Amino acid sequence: MLDKAEHPWKLVGPWYRNQSLGGYVANAPNKLAKNRHSAPIIQKYADANFVNTLVQEPQHSLRFNSEDFVHPFSHDPNQVITPIERAESNSPLKLFLDTHSRFYVVVCELHCDVAGFPRVERDKVCEAGFVVRRRVPIINPALKNKVSSLLAQRSQLQNDLNKINIDLKTARLKQPNSNTDIGGLLKSQSARIFSGLHTGNAESLTAKLSDTIAQLNQLTVNGDINIELQGWHASELKGVGSWQPVEETPEQVEEQVIPMYPLIADPTIKDHSAANKTLWFGVIPTSLADVDANNNPRFDDADLYEIRCFVRRHHSQFPIQKNKTDCCGDVIWSEATEGYQVAAHFDLDGTSHRPVNIKLPDLPAIRNQVNNAPAGRGANARIIAPPDSSLNFATDNMDMPEGGEPLTRAGQQICFFSILLFFIVAMFLFRLFLPILLFIFNLWFLLKLKFCIPPSFQFDAGLVADLSFDGSFGVDFDASIDAHVQLMADFSADLAVQMSIEGPDLEAKFSQPGFSITVNKGKENQKIYISAEQMEGDLSRMIANGINASDDMRNEMVNGGSGPGLNASLSLNEMAGIFIAMQTEYEDSQHPELEGQLNTPERGLVYFQKVEPAKEAA
Repeated sequence: MLDKAEHPWKLVGPWYRNQSLGGYVANAPNKLAKNRHSAPIIQKYADANFVNTLVQEPQHSLRFNSEDFVHPFSHDPNQVITPIERAESNSPLKLFLDTHSRFYVVVCELHCDVAGFPRVERDKVCEAGFVVRRRVPIINPALKNKVSSLLAQRSQLQNDLNKINIDLKTARLKQPNSNTDIGGLLKSQSARIFSGLHTGNAESLTAKLSDTIAQLNQLTVNGDINIELQGWHASELKGVGSWQPVEETPEQVEEQVIPMYPLIADPTIKDHSAANKTLWFGVIPTSLADVDANNNPRFDDADLYEIRCFVRRHHSQFPIQKNKTDCCGDVIWSEATEGYQVAAHFDLDGTSHRPVNIKLPDLPAIRNQVNNAPAGRGANARIIAPPDSSLNFATDNMDMPEGGEPLTRAGQQICFFSILLFFIVAMFLFRLFLPILLFIFNLWFLLKLKFCIPPSFQFDAGLVADLSFDGSFGVDFDASIDAHVQLMADFSADLAVQMSIEGPDLEAKFSQPGFSITVNKGKENQKIYISAEQMEGDLSRMIANGINASDDMRNEMVNGGSGPGLNASLSLNEMAGIFIAMQTEYEDSQHPELEGQLNTPERGLVYFQKVEPAKEAA
């Protein structure tokens, strides 16, 4: 019988997460793996104190949601994704940045690869760490344009197919029944129309995607595309390195190693998940200051990364040295973790994890304070302009003062301002240039981002004439202006509600005979939409006024003028999404269908439930 020290080792995922993301048998995505064949796992946290949480209870980590994948599974970013759903998709993980309030660790466990799969004593290991690698396609230069075209086509087809699948799934989930309020769900007729139209579209897109992937695979078989595995090698200059080709499991580790730390059970905690286990963990970097010789960052949001953990076996005949270079034992590699990409700095899901509250100055309150305070009170920003740097211009004897006591240097100017003045000016310029920016660069889709519009869609008396809807409101415009404004507001809210009820792809539904949408049914401002063009015209007017567009811009957006017009730049579905976003009320909403949900620190956070060792097979 071999001595236990001579047994082969296995570095695998931790015992408690056999069904976690990353815990699948290679080349068998639809079968859950046993611990003996699993890869180290990636655990997610939303608190900068995550290491203490991990040490206290390794199992207490966050479930992965739809937003945690490059290709979302659902319209709801907080929908928890099950292992089965994950196994049926090839979408890589998306790791958010530290600035997004998300943190990640990799966890692995060491066993002897013999009957019973016993643990290896920690003192048998003299080094533990992991490396981050990336897989990069090396393309034949003569076929670069063709490959780029195929890759772009594949990406677009994947996005289109993913959107249709999500919409179909949403439609199925919202099918009404006898015990359900039809007002808050999809109408059954509309759902059937949508499902029938898009099932065929999904099949067509799937066939095109399969053909595109087949062409790419053939180029790989022909050797025109080679996937190269690269590891990061540090240089003599601190913070500078390079990605270089590496082997999957080299005997010597030449790459830059990120250390792993032992997960030791706290003896004061009963049933600690690390008790009688040999676990290690390492903090996964998502943003580093490291760059290559061309100042390209080590990590970006375009490459696909993976992690391999390793331990180095200690030779029993030698004492363990503090310097790891003194340990010359064998290196035991784990399987690679699942692939992941790093989120972009301005990723919408990532930036939404840490909402920022900015309250505009209360001008009436500021006025009262100013009137009851001495001059200069509240001027808390001291602005020092070096010579010839004050950016002065003629202001009719209102230039910044020079000289005085204490004396300033020649040409230097010092002035005090209240910080709120800077903020007020910045906000004024933001509101002034927002519609211009959207108009010039055709960035209307940005209207769905809440930072660029008011939280509720409000009308004032000056907009009544502009929103006459060709007189179809059926109201006497010689009556009370306030009454008209309320009718307009009621109409816009009900229009958004009806579009929300109908669900996705209004264009497809309007193409069906007899389809219509009735707004404010039974009220004096009732209106029935029987065509997409009819609805596009009204939405163009309301969106234009909602962003305070000028008269000229409004005319361009609604009628086209010398430009394409809003309805030519956006589809009806996109315009509907923008309008619903502009209508969303966050507080005291009279329309539950349009009630917005502001992110809170705990929203969307679902933790794994703790499992006991007795319930898990080795």
